Amino acid sequence: MMAYCVKAIESGLLKKQEQLKDVDNHMVNPSYCNDLTIISVFITLFSRIQAIRKDKISLDDLRSMDFYKKEHPWLEITSRHLDNLFQMPVLFYICFIIILLTPALMKIHYFLVLGWLFVSFRIINSIIHLSTNNLSLRLCSFLVSTACLFTMILMLLFELLKLH
Repeated sequence: MMAYCVKAIESGLLKKQEQLKDVDNHMVNPSYCNDLTIISVFITLFSRIQAIRKDKISLDDLRSMDFYKKEHPWLEITSRHLDNLFQMPVLFYICFIIILLTPALMKIHYFLVLGWLFVSFRIINSIIHLSTNNLSLRLCSFLVSTACLFTMILMLLFELLKLH
């Protein structure tokens, strides 16, 4: 749902962006890639429906989100993965909304690089989480994506202070 709200905001921002002739349009691209969250929603939904159909879990288990880690590890993994996707990407969206609203920031290309790095390592983290779930690889991709996001936040604050 957050992705849809952000898309609505971005569509309004795109209209404003069209008015700015000298500003690059490529800044929006990393935020669109984060819509891959929808794929995780469908994976989680499909996993839960299959578990209910096969009588592996009941509706009460689904209401309480109690999947018994040993009995239903895939449901636990997909649920946690989906939960993770609604934490840090929200900060990413806030940064990009601020960047899109500020034409001077749109001209700074390291925001684009940091955005793509963040999205790329979040995708890598998702693939690892939903496949091998290798903790050390997942931790590395998480730390790199987090470092990119917090660098973006710090640089954004620095640039905003310079503008005002």
